[in-house]
Order: sequence, then C-alpha cells, then structure tokens
Amino acid sequence: MGGLPDLIDENRTIALMASIAKDACDISAKQYEDYYKGFVELDNKAQATVTVGGVVLGAILAFINAGTVQPLLAASCIFGYLLVLGTPTLALSSVIVSFFAMKVVDVCIPYSAFDQIQETFDLCKISTEEFSQAHVRDYYLGRLSGWEEVISDIEAKASTKAKFVLAGQILLMLTLVLLLALFIGAILNPPLHK
Repeated sequence: MGGLPDLIDENRTIALMASIAKDACDISAKQYEDYYKGFVELDNKAQATVTVGGVVLGAILAFINAGTVQPLLAASCIFGYLLVLGTPTLALSSVIVSFFAMKVVDVCIPYSAFDQIQETFDLCKISTEEFSQAHVRDYYLGRLSGWEEVISDIEAKASTKAKFVLAGQILLMLTLVLLLALFIGAILNPPLHK
C-alpha cells in the first residue's frame, strides 16, 4: 500500500536511529576522555617512578661515598656484591623503563574543529526540501566510525604505556627491597676505620 503513514513511520524510525547514533557518539566521547585521563595518569606514575628511582640512586651513592659498602665487598660474599651492584642496576633499569613509558606517542585525535565546521556547513547547505533525518543519522554514523578508530588507537597505546609503567614500578620495588637489605648490611657491617 504505502502512502503517508508508512512515510511517517519511516521518518520516525530514521529519527530514532539518528538519536541512537548521537547517544553512541556521546558515549564514545566520554570513553575517549576516560582513556585520555588514564593515559595522562600513566605518564604521572612513570614520572613519579623516575623521581623515586633518582632518589634511590642518590641514597646508593651516599652509601658508597660514606664507605659503608666496602665491608660488604671486602667480605668477598656474593650477597654483598649482589647488593652493591644489583641495587643501582635495578634503580637505573626502573628509570630507563619509566622513560620508555613517558615516551611521547602519537594518538589519533577524535575530530578536528575544522572538520566539524566543514561537516556542519555541508549539512547546512542542503536545502530544507532535501534535508531529512537520514542526513542527521548518516552524520552521526560517520562520526561513530571515526570514534571506533580513535578509541581503538588510544586503548592500544594506553595498554602499552601501562605495561612499561608497571615494569618500571616492579623494578623500583625490587630496588627498594635491595636498598633495605643494603642498609641492613651496612648497619651489621660497619665501615672499618683506620
């Protein structure tokens, strides 16, 4: 049959599709924002790991300069060498891995303002007789395909960054354990004074 009622139902369906696509775009924007905040927070954690790693290296140098590690080395014990050499090695490793985590990476940008302006101008150029909810729906569906690519990109790069941050933090924790053992070893084996 067809006719006006079918056309009205079709327009309502297309309007509903456009509304659903707009909601999905809004949710995508929020998810991207969450990933971006997490991405920035990972950089902050990596910077903190570098800072603490630098402090630990300073503490190790203080032990060495104070002569507190010489008795551990003089004992010719593998444990002493492990503490004296392993602690700064792990500290430097945590700093290096954290620098890799902080490495600047290109992340897809959701939409440039210029692209959005152009898309809006293009929609506004359509005559009122030709304009329909299908144009709105197609506009949002086009944006959704862009969001899919952008979110996939930032998710993958945040995951890689998180792995480096975690590795740096684990190395730092191991360093702190060795530093504690070095401190205890230095207390139990005071430096020999001439």
